[in-house]
Amino acid sequence: MTADFDFIQKEEFTSIINAKKMLGNVLIFDSHTNKYYSNDKEQIQKGYLPASTFKIVNALISFDKSIASDSNNFFKWDGKRRRLPSWEKDMNLKEAYNVSCVPCFQQLARTIGVSEMNHYLKMFEYGSMIVTENSIDKFWLEGESQISQLQQIEFLKKLYFKKFPISGDSYGKIKS
Repeated sequence: MTADFDFIQKEEFTSIINAKKMLGNVLIFDSHTNKYYSNDKEQIQKGYLPASTFKIVNALISFDKSIASDSNNFFKWDGKRRRLPSWEKDMNLKEAYNVSCVPCFQQLARTIGVSEMNHYLKMFEYGSMIVTENSIDKFWLEGESQISQLQQIEFLKKLYFKKFPISGDSYGKIKS
C-alpha cells in the first residue's frame, strides 16, 4: 500500500496514549467509509515484528494446509517449564490462541516449513518476513522481519472479505 490512502488524524488517540504513560499509535479502519483513523500517519507505515498478531496467519496457514483440522487441534505439553505457567499444559488451538502459547505456534510453523510459509506470506502480502531454516519458529518474534500496522490492516481486510486463494473451510475455521 502506498502513502495514498484516506487518512484522518485523531489527536485524541495521542492524548489517551500519553495519559496512560505509554508509547504507541492507534490505527482504526472504518470499512463503511473506507477511511483510516490514527494519531500518526508516519508510524502506521513503519515496520515492526508482528509478534502475537502472527498467530492469526500461522493458524490460517495451518488450516489451509490441513496441519490443524480445526480450533480443537490438540497440543501435548512436553512437560518442560515455559516462560508462562499458562503454557504448561495440554491445550487445543483455541486455548493456545487465547493464551498466545508461543511453543504451540512454533510447532505449527515448523510443521508448515520454510517453503510453504514463504509461499503463503508472499500470497498474503504480509510485510517483509525473513523465514529460513534457522528462523522458522521465531521469525515473527525476533530478527529483521517487519510488517506495518497499515499492512496488517490490509491483510485483515482481505481475510475478512475472503480475497485470498485459500479454501472456504479455512476462512470458516479461522473465525471459530
